[in-house]
Amino acid sequence: MLTETDIHYIVGLLYLIASPENVQIEMGSMVYDNVAEKVRDVDVTITFVDNKGNSTALKGIEVKKHGRPLDVTHVEQLAAKLNDMKCITHRAIVSASGYTKPAIKKAVSHGLDLYLFTNWENTSEGFEHFGGYICNHMFERNLKLKIEKPIEFILGDKILKEDIKNLGNNPEILLGEGKKSSEVPNLFSLINNIMADVEKAVIKRYPPPLIIDKNETKYFSININISDNPYLLTPSGKLIIKQARVSVNVQWVETKKELQFKTLKKLGDDNPFAGCAITEISIGNLIGLTVSNSNRSIKVINIPISDRNKEKILKHRIK
Repeated sequence: MLTETDIHYIVGLLYLIASPENVQIEMGSMVYDNVAEKVRDVDVTITFVDNKGNSTALKGIEVKKHGRPLDVTHVEQLAAKLNDMKCITHRAIVSASGYTKPAIKKAVSHGLDLYLFTNWENTSEGFEHFGGYICNHMFERNLKLKIEKPIEFILGDKILKEDIKNLGNNPEILLGEGKKSSEVPNLFSLINNIMADVEKAVIKRYPPPLIIDKNETKYFSININISDNPYLLTPSGKLIIKQARVSVNVQWVETKKELQFKTLKKLGDDNPFAGCAITEISIGNLIGLTVSNSNRSIKVINIPISDRNKEKILKHRIK
């Protein structure tokens, strides 16, 4: 399920891939409202720039995801907001839920362009240069690491039996003269960091997609050097952690991901001007393909989970 933030990003990216090179697209622009005499945010702005770098036009776009079609009240409010921003030369609304007939009439009277962000029902139609059907799924391939034996820590001093028992209590990691580490506060977080380094080393040695077959398992053993001389306080004293040896079995695992198909088109036009096939991968990013009728392009997009989780998007230039 795409969130409102997801739709804002996708709409911005679709406008980007369908626009000429002399435009700048920004999400959450702060635009001056001449009536209120203050700046207010606009979901998406498109700035057209001439060959001397001067702005020649500014298009303001409000993007809405509602459970039902936008009614006349919604359109009237958005029209009033955009019309009070005198620097905006072109005004538009994008709806993911459609419009009522009175809302359409109200938009026409205010000179607003209406767009639909909607399902791409038949992927063999809409974009002639794309060449036909798209599969309704993709496969994500990730590493699966199975630890074969406990991680071996190479310490600056010998460890005693009573020290080993203490490790299971997830002791604090300290640096220097007893300073706590904000990035690695305890032993378990250090182990997580070590495993992340192991995964990077495995990918470097066995890069996807076909060095390790999806049904094949390989044994991997590596020493990870640990910087900054972190240490633990144990019953017998200070234990400095210098290195860790990790032994794992490695396998690439494929996961089937269903795709969502969306298009962006102007209300009343039969053909969309841009579309996408998109899905969420295991780390939370949205990835997919975009296609444009205006410049006949096909591009890969990636919306990071860090962007998707933002409560408010402000002054984010799309590239």
